[in-house]
Amino acid sequence: STQKVSFAGPKLTPHRCAGVGAMSNQFLTQTSPDTENYLISLLNNAYGVAVIEDFFNGSGTNNKPTGLYNLITSNINATAGAPTREIITNLKSLIVAENATNVSRAYVSDTELAHKMENVKEDAGSGIFLYNGGDNLRGFNYQQTTIMPTLTDANSNTTHPLIFGDFNQAIVGYFGNLSITVDPYTLASSSRVKIIVEGFDDVAVTNEKAFAICLFILTPRFLTTAAMTIPVLPLPPAQ
Repeated sequence: STQKVSFAGPKLTPHRCAGVGAMSNQFLTQTSPDTENYLISLLNNAYGVAVIEDFFNGSGTNNKPTGLYNLITSNINATAGAPTREIITNLKSLIVAENATNVSRAYVSDTELAHKMENVKEDAGSGIFLYNGGDNLRGFNYQQTTIMPTLTDANSNTTHPLIFGDFNQAIVGYFGNLSITVDPYTLASSSRVKIIVEGFDDVAVTNEKAFAICLFILTPRFLTTAAMTIPVLPLPPAQ
């Protein structure tokens, strides 16, 4: 017999993401088509950066989407401190224990955490480091980006998230096209043209258990272990 099938899952809701800038008429009268196209590409890129930041750390309030940092609630490694092989591989085990999907699993972090892992050995004797460069970490695709935001913990430490998951389960939805509005009137008295960039998007995760996260606390790159003695060179004789 015919049956009705219903599907449950996240719903996408448009969230406004906009920016406002201005350019002088003096600049516009001197620009070539190539320069104008370059400016448009910069505006498009700025919008893309804002969307990616919300993808990771959107608060879900004040017209912001809810990002991965706040959507991941099941698989959290609460171990604070520097990265270790055990913690990195534990993220994978958390997902495996939940029988999560395995379509497009990958690690992602900011560039500073990647730099740290390149200089941390797995153990005292092997000479092998946690990360050896490139786009592979523990046998999985690894992406590092400066756009991935850091966080601050309860003790005011800056933390660097490492996420492992099936990114096939994460969605960025766009509602319509990005619009660029040129307003030559509002700032006309100062001989400037106002430019408004506006788009609508949302973030959703179809299976939250397909992701795991850990927040690492990194020590400074350069630590002072002893006072340095700087020799004082004699001044040349007076002429």
